[in-house]
Amino acid sequence: MLHRTAEPLLDELQALERRRIDRSGRPLHPREVYDFLETKRQNSNGAIGYLATRQ
Repeated sequence: MLHRTAEPLLDELQALERRRIDRSGRPLHPREVYDFLETKRQNSNGAIGYLATRQ
């Protein structure tokens, strides 16, 4: 079931990386991947798909 949550995120992340490679010839830095995921978490109020952070 995790794939239902992770697949859309992976698609967005791969698209972001493709744009980055097209623009600079380099893949995303791990910090940029973290920032992307952290922004998604913040915008979703701590819940992504059926996953939720503990409060």
